[in-house]
Amino acid sequence: MQRNMIKSTMQSGLTIGFLLSLKFLLSTSNNQFISLLALCVSILVIVALYQLTARSRKNEFGGTMTYWQAFGYVFQSYFFGTIISSLVILTYMSLNPAYLEMLLDTTLKMYDRIKLPLDPSTYDTAKTFYKPAPYALIVLFSSTLVGTFWALILATFLKKEKSIFEE
Repeated sequence: MQRNMIKSTMQSGLTIGFLLSLKFLLSTSNNQFISLLALCVSILVIVALYQLTARSRKNEFGGTMTYWQAFGYVFQSYFFGTIISSLVILTYMSLNPAYLEMLLDTTLKMYDRIKLPLDPSTYDTAKTFYKPAPYALIVLFSSTLVGTFWALILATFLKKEKSIFEE
């Protein structure tokens, strides 16, 4: 059962990874309509997580799934998807370093607007984070937290215990 769940979550992770990668690529556009599509893909990720887990509950868990099984399935699917998405982000950032420079510049302008003083060490630290590998790792970590959040919520709706009237 555990081996089948890992295999199934990896397959679901491919779908989630594709959607998360698509969301990232759409969000890099300066076009507002395309950026709005990225928001729609974010909603589609949640729907896909629900559908993939419900399908797994039916096909691999015999129609029943505890809260923690549902949590584990959603979390692992999102985690595997996040790994794929982080690799896409790492590749994109390596091929287009100007995008990271633009993000750093935007962040520094925001600090300036709110009159937050920046000393040289803070600036150097910020520059370190806005390199492809550290940025991809930060995305991986933060997306794992997002996956935990969605797993906690979706598991509530996906759990299905055996009825006392069923054999």
